[in-house]
Amino acid sequence: MLGARAQSDLEKKRNDEETEEGWVQCDHCERWVHQICGLFNKGRNDEDMPYICPMCLLDGAPRAACVTPLVHPV
Repeated sequence: MLGARAQSDLEKKRNDEETEEGWVQCDHCERWVHQICGLFNKGRNDEDMPYICPMCLLDGAPRAACVTPLVHPV
């Protein structure tokens, strides 16, 4: 079966372990969101560029202030 793993290959984890997740603050509404939930990529987002969370974008916040144009390699 494709993708099947033996139970002995699995790593046991404790349920009480906490994993630290990064947070980012929206420059429009000032809400704090998890970086992954807010679609924030610290490798692509510039510190000088304001961050606008997805909730504000859906509510009509200006996209031009937060989106850098994608440049595709030739």
